[in-house]
Parts: sequence; C-alpha cells; structure tokens
Amino acid sequence: MLLHIALRANALPLQQAAMARLEDDYALLKVASGQVDQSLRIQAAERISDREVLEQLLKLCQNHKRLQRTVRDKLNSYKQQEKDADQQRQQGEHLCESLEALARTGWFPHYKAKLEGISQQWYALNQTVLQPVLLQRFEHAVEQCQQVVKAELQRQEQEESARHLQQQQAEQRSVLISEYTLLLEQARSAHPEQASHVSQALSRIAQRASELGISDQTRKPHNEISDILSVWQRYAELSPQLELVLQSDETDSERLSGLLKQLEWPDALPSPNILSESYTRLGVVKKAAREAKVAERESRQPIENKLDQMARHLKAGRSKAASRIASQLEERMQEAHLLSLQPRFAQLQEQLHELVDWQGFAIRPKKEQLIAAMQALASAPLAGAEQLARIRKYNQEWRGLGTDPTSTAQDLWQAFREASDQAFAHCQSYLEEQAALRADNLQKRQLLTTQLEEFIQSAAFSTAEGNFLEQLRHTARQQWQAYSPVERQEGEALQARFDFHMKQLSDAIVCYRKQQEDAKEAIVNEAVDLLSWTDIIAATRRAKTLQQDWKTLGQGRRRQDQVLWQRFRECCDELFQRRDSVLQAQKVERLERFEAANQEAERFDQALSEVITQSRVNEEQIKTLIQQFQSLPRVLQEPRQEHVDEQLETLEQRLLEQQYQPLMTLLQQTRSAAAVLAEAEQAILSDKAAATDIELSDTSEPLATRLAAVRQGKGAILQRIDEVSEAQRMLCIRMELLAGLDSPEQDQSLRMQYQLGKLQASMAQADKGTVPLFVQMHEIELEWYENGPVVNTVLQNRFHSALEKAKARY
Repeated sequence: MLLHIALRANALPLQQAAMARLEDDYALLKVASGQVDQSLRIQAAERISDREVLEQLLKLCQNHKRLQRTVRDKLNSYKQQEKDADQQRQQGEHLCESLEALARTGWFPHYKAKLEGISQQWYALNQTVLQPVLLQRFEHAVEQCQQVVKAELQRQEQEESARHLQQQQAEQRSVLISEYTLLLEQARSAHPEQASHVSQALSRIAQRASELGISDQTRKPHNEISDILSVWQRYAELSPQLELVLQSDETDSERLSGLLKQLEWPDALPSPNILSESYTRLGVVKKAAREAKVAERESRQPIENKLDQMARHLKAGRSKAASRIASQLEERMQEAHLLSLQPRFAQLQEQLHELVDWQGFAIRPKKEQLIAAMQALASAPLAGAEQLARIRKYNQEWRGLGTDPTSTAQDLWQAFREASDQAFAHCQSYLEEQAALRADNLQKRQLLTTQLEEFIQSAAFSTAEGNFLEQLRHTARQQWQAYSPVERQEGEALQARFDFHMKQLSDAIVCYRKQQEDAKEAIVNEAVDLLSWTDIIAATRRAKTLQQDWKTLGQGRRRQDQVLWQRFRECCDELFQRRDSVLQAQKVERLERFEAANQEAERFDQALSEVITQSRVNEEQIKTLIQQFQSLPRVLQEPRQEHVDEQLETLEQRLLEQQYQPLMTLLQQTRSAAAVLAEAEQAILSDKAAATDIELSDTSEPLATRLAAVRQGKGAILQRIDEVSEAQRMLCIRMELLAGLDSPEQDQSLRMQYQLGKLQASMAQADKGTVPLFVQMHEIELEWYENGPVVNTVLQNRFHSALEKAKARY
C-alpha cells in the first residue's frame, strides 16, 4: 500500500510521507527508478542501504545524471567505509600479532610502556569492525602480558626486600668491622699488662661475628689481635730470662739473639724498655764482631788475589810468572792470620813443579817442527801474501809455546830466527807491491774526500733531496771501503776528514728525514682532526687530498715512518668506514623516502581518479591535487605530467562550467528565444502573416524590447534595426579580437578605439580578477542575440565565422 501511494499518489507531500515509511530497500529501489518526481527519487536513493540494490539502481538511472551522481556517491561512501574497515582490521591484526609476540618475549625495561602503547592503539580502533576471534586473541595476549608484568613486579619486590636485608646486614658488618679495627688500634698502642682487657673484648666481638655469620670476613683483624695477645704471652714468659742476660758482665750474644728470635716481637707494637735495651746491647756486640771480621778480610784479600793470579798463570802454562808469585808469597804465608791459606798455596806449588817438568818434555818436539816448517818456507817460498801469512802464523805458534826451562832453549830459538829471516827475504817484492797499492788507495781516498767536501760546500748541497743524499752516502762509503788498504798514519788523518764529511751528510739526511716526519706528523694531526668533522663527505675528500700530499713526501726514519703511516692509515680507514656508513644510511633513507613518495603518488593517483569520477568539483579540491602533485619528487612527476595536466585541465574546465552554469543556461534560453523572435521578425519584414502572441519566460530587457517591436509591427522592427546596427558592428569587432582575426579596413579605427578603451579599463581595474576568455566569448554571443534582428548578412557571417574560430580556440 505504501509503495503504491509513493508511486501513484498525485500529491508530492503524500508520496514523500509514504516513501518515508518504506523500510525495504527493494521497495525504495522501485520508487527511485519509477516515474515519479526527481526529488522523490533522490530521497528514495539516499535511504537505500543495500549495496547490491544501489548497484542495480545505478544501472537503471543512466539517463538521470543527478540521481546517478547520488547513487555513485553513496556507493563510493560504502567502498570507502569498507576500505577503512579493512584497514582497521589489518591494523588490528598487526597489533594483535605484536602483542602476541610481546607476550612470548621475556621482560625488558620498556615492556610495560610497549604494552600500554599497543593497547592504546588497539582501543583507538573501531571495535565493531573487528572479528570476534581477533578480539579474543587480543584479550588472551593482554592477559599473558599482564602476567609477565605481574611476575616482574613480584620479582622486583623480592629483590627490593633482599636488597634491604643485605643493606641491614652490610651495616651490621660495617659496625662490627669498625669495632675490630678500633680494638686492633687499641691493642697496637697498649702494653702487655692490658692483655686481659683486650682478650675479653676480642671474645665478645668474635661471638657477635659468629652470630652474624661473618667470621670469614673478620678473620684478618681477629688473627692480628690474637697474634698480639700471643706476643704478649711470650713476652711474659721470656722477659725474666732477658733480664738475667742483661744483668751479666759479659753479654752472651748467642743466648740474647736466640731469646729475641724466640720472642718475635712485631715492629708495629711499641717495645718495652727491657726489649729496647736488649736490641741495643745485641747491636753493639754484633757491630764489634763485624769490624773484627772486616779487618781480617782486608789483610787476607791481597794474598788471596796473588794466589788467584798464580792459579791463572799455571792454567795458561806460564810457569815463569807463576814462579815469581810463589817466591813473593813464601815468606808471608807463615803469618798467623794466613794459616788457613797455606793448604791452597802448597797445592799451587805442587802444580808449578809439575808444569815445569812437563814443559821441558813437551815443548822441544813442537819447536823442532816449527823450525823445520820455517826452513821449508825459506827453501821453497809461496806466493807473497800466503808466504807472509805463513811466517806470521809460525811466529805466533812459537810464542804460544811459552818459556822453555831447558838448556837447549836458546839454541832452538836461534835456529828458528835465522830460518824466519831467510823466509821473510822472499816477501820484499810483495811488500813493495802492497806499499804501492796503499799509496794508490790513499790517493783515491783523498780524491773522494775532496769531491765530497766540494759538494758539501756547494749550493747544491742545501737543496739536495734526502733520497739523493742517502744514495750519495751509500756510494761514498762503498768506494771508501773499496780503496783499501792504505798507510795507517796517513790513512788515520784522511779517515778523520772523511768521517767528518760523512757526518755532515748524515746530519743533512737526518734533518731531511726530520722535515719529512714533521710534515707527515702535521698530515696525521689534520687527519685526526678530520675525525671530529660533522660533514663526513667533506672530511673524506680532505683525507684523499692528504693521501696525495703524503705520496709527495720523502721517507723519514723507518720506524717513525711506520708508526706515522699506521696512525694515518687508521684515521683514513675510520673516516672511510664512517663515510660508507653515512652513504649507506643515506641510501636507505632515499629508498624509504622514495617508497613513501611512491605511496604518496599512489594516493595522489587515487585521489585524482576519485575527483575525476565525481559529478561536481570545487576549487579547493583542484588546489589540493596540485599541491599533492608538486610535493612529489620530479622522478615521479615526469611520467605523470602529461596525464595530470590533461586531467587538471579537464577539472578546471568543469569547474568553470559549474561556476558559469547560469550564464550557459541563460545563453541557451536566449538563443532559443532569439531564434523564435528572428523567425517572427523575418516574417513581418517579408509582409507575411506572423504570430505576434509570442510568450517568452524569464527574458532579459533587450529581448523584451525585441518582443515589443515584433508586437508593434514592421515600423518598430525597422527602427530597431537602425538602433542596433552599430552595436552589431562592435560585437563583430569584439568577437574578431577574441578569435584573433583581422577586422575589415573600414572598421580598423573603431577597433583601435575599442582596444584603447579596454586597455584603460584594465589599468583602472588592475587589482580585480580577469574574466576567462571563453566566458567573454559567450557573453558577446549573448549580447549578439539580444541586439537583433540581424539583417546585414555580411555582419552576420563575420560574427558567426569569428564565433566558430573562438569556440575552436577556447
């Protein structure tokens, strides 16, 4: 019944009341798609809530733009709601997974804050769109997390209680240890008579320490006090014996020392008078014993040295030197304080007799062999250098045999000497050659020294590089060593000159190396300063420049060079590592920004599509789209630029159409009315019968004037033609200017006057906005229809030609 009323009733209020009571979406669909008033159809469409019904209605209302726009907006609203609900569910799923992961994780410092943060985000969601299973999962995860928080709070309370108990115990231990320390200080400054008082105090403190269970921690002061008590007890036992020893006329140092050692009195305790006197008496006795022992040792030391010297001579086979020492010691060995050395002296005398007997037997055959070998050299000489070396060798061996005590020793020496002279006579030519070689080497060394001296005194020396100086020093040393041997006396003086100049070279090399080290040290210091730069890219560029500077420097001392290079390399490595980290972070940041920009671009594309599909647009939407597009990176703008420009141009055109829709409606109405009036005017001017009862609704004043002329007849129409002819010419000129066309020659002055007037008007209204050109075109067209009738076909053709050109242009 309600549906029938809504569809069939003749009164719109009755239809609206019936439609308002309809609840079924399909009944509302019939109303929205039925043959009823458009406002009623729109109201019915707005009340439909089922999406499928709305989609059916969208298919049925293809010819009704306003209704179609209403349905499409409602569907878009549903889609947006579903999209928002999906996002809410996805966010809820993500939060639920995060909370479940948190529930599986153990406690950490920000656990509770993270739980509260996730809970706040969860309850900010629309709970009605979330699935019941998801709600149950979240509540279960919340319970688990709360259990973790509760367990942590209990653990913290237990730790706090334990910490408080430990603090109390620590305070008690501290007090007890202080009492131990105080008692120990008292014991160290007390006297043995106070032992009982200290012992009682120690027992009380030890009992308290046992009750607190800190006996191990107080064992050290307890043992120290117990040791003091033990010392006092030993003193009480040994002090009578010390008094007896001190009262005797002759001090028994051994007994006194034994008693003091048995007592073991600590240095930290104050000594009683009897103990101080005992130490003093013992020190006097020991000092006298030491002095006597030193005197005896000083008198024995020269004799012991002589015996050691005699032993060394015997070991080396020098029997003659050993015999002299034995003669010197034989008389002194009878002195009383040297009796202990007599056994050693007797043993050395026996060794001397054995050596003399052996030398006489063993040296003679060896000497005879050396004589025969020297005679062989005299009869069959070798090459000069080898002959001289062999003669020296045989002489050294002869001297190494030592003294021969036998009677034939002098004859053997005479024979060896004669053979040696004969063999040496064959070396004269070799010696002369060696003398000439030494003289030549000396001359070369002099020349080398002179050249080195001249270079050092020249200006080139002060500007020479370190590497060249090092090479020069190495070459000079090699040549100097090659020019060897030389005469000793002349060579020593020349060696001093050469060493002096070599030292000058070395000093210059050291100075050069020091300069290089200073330069490298400055580079290293600058590299260290680069580590504090905030601009890491600029710092690494500067580090590369420093590396190039390093390459231009020479070598310093090897060890210092290695240390400086290691420091410089570590600084550069750290800089480049920081640069790589910064570049990687910048790369990640760029990727994140690009990803965010992509998402923003997708949102922009979606927003543009949504605005394009809307039936109406506003200027704010277009400005927002332009701002969103301009905020995108250029790399994302370029592929979209052409499409976006086209779409924005379309939207701006639609916006202009919306803004000037009344003008377009008026133009359409005026065009239709002008066509009716033109037909009537043509009939009247042709003296044909024409209807004069024309009715025009919502006409402008010019059209009303034309209608009045039609009703008045042919004379009024002709009069109007004369009145509007000039206005029609001006409208042609205005349309030609707008279309960019030239006006006829006869209208050029009129066109110039119009342009000047328009320029003055634009200057006077510079702060006001300009009217769009296509609007100006339609306004001129509207004036053309209002300023009829048009009987001049030339003007009519000019105007319509310019109008078509302007329409194509705008």
